[in-house]
Amino acid sequence: MQDFQVLDEKRYPLKVKDLNKDLLPYWRFEHRVTVGRSFKKYMVFVDSLEAKIYIEEITDGNLNLVEDEQTWHAVFNFVKEKGYCNMMVPIMKTAVERFT
Repeated sequence: MQDFQVLDEKRYPLKVKDLNKDLLPYWRFEHRVTVGRSFKKYMVFVDSLEAKIYIEEITDGNLNLVEDEQTWHAVFNFVKEKGYCNMMVPIMKTAVERFT
């Protein structure tokens, strides 16, 4: 089976409106990397508040949970090996974006 290909490795915030957590001085969800394999795309992002890693398949512009455990582990092992899951300081909000 072919290896994964890195499609987007730019780190940026995912601006999800969560009214209960919006007082944070940093962005809660953060894109780490998008990878592809066999015409499928997977986005890996972290929840800085809960310290969790999410891997979701991108289909028709929508994000869907990866149900297949083998696929999840294959993607995770690839991005972990490349260093995309390392601990990093969360992306801070600008003064304008804070507490709004």
